[in-house]
Amino acid sequence: MAYELSVYYDGLCHLCSREIEFYQKLEHGKNIEWIDISSPSFSAENLGFDPKALEFYLHARLPSGEVLRGVDSFLAIWRVLRLNPRMIRFAEFSLVKPFLKAGYHAFALVRPLLPKKKHHDCDSGTCQISLGEKLIELQRTEKSHQTLGDQS
Repeated sequence: MAYELSVYYDGLCHLCSREIEFYQKLEHGKNIEWIDISSPSFSAENLGFDPKALEFYLHARLPSGEVLRGVDSFLAIWRVLRLNPRMIRFAEFSLVKPFLKAGYHAFALVRPLLPKKKHHDCDSGTCQISLGEKLIELQRTEKSHQTLGDQS
């Protein structure tokens, strides 16, 4: 199937994946190729992307090969999904779009601090564990060692 757009999203981000799941259920969601960049089989380099840039902003690729990022990716998604044309025109308005881009950039800066989903396939070594998860696991390990020490 020839897709109208390829979208590269972080499936480990709760908010991001929830939004993508909503889009996928819409009538024209099947016209978009949804690519989860957190999948162990995904390689940004093989597609010519900088992995850090891809993790920072949502990216999309048009059939022409043109790459969009951030707000421009959302606008492309909304066009393919045939969402409210007035909303799209408003978002593209020269006085509005800079504010949307600034807001999205602020979200992109905060997003790494938000809790992540656990990936269903973390045996490959490519899955990342948040600092919070590492601390919880360390506390559990210390408690189990203390319990074992108390029993001897």
